[in-house]
Amino acid sequence: MSYEMACSAADRVAAAASLAGATWQDPADCAPSRPVPVLQMHGTLGDVVAFEGGVINIVFEPHAGAQGTIDRWVDYNGCVDSWVDLGTFDADSTIAGDETSVARYDVGCQGSGAAELWVIDGAGHAPTVNENFRTRVLDWIDDAIHTIFTDRFEAEDFRAWTLQVPAIP
Repeated sequence: MSYEMACSAADRVAAAASLAGATWQDPADCAPSRPVPVLQMHGTLGDVVAFEGGVINIVFEPHAGAQGTIDRWVDYNGCVDSWVDLGTFDADSTIAGDETSVARYDVGCQGSGAAELWVIDGAGHAPTVNENFRTRVLDWIDDAIHTIFTDRFEAEDFRAWTLQVPAIP
């Protein structure tokens, strides 16, 4: 659902984060009106939305895998397909050690767009996230919002930060 919002309402969302989600298989199914920073978090053993991509069941269209999803957003955001390794951290309380690797794509991105992939090695569809994970997600959201606010504020595009409520007849 976060990718649906980022695709169809990019002018109304600051960023999108998805845990074990995916975007469409066909890149033409999404046309965001502006770059949107995205965070894809995915366990390598996901059995509902597969890490490598696939079909959930015959009712749904095929979906991209975790890397394919980030690759789409790298393209949508106009980034160079080059990532920065931001290391590892402990995100899942049931897996020993720092099982989560972080890669960020932010080179050459348009506007405030960027894409980040957290791979939770050994986790399934619903990892047992710990406080460290929750803190890092909130920090990512805070950073994304701050970056967009700074860019829009400095560009004097104040309308991006006003809620447009339709008049009631």
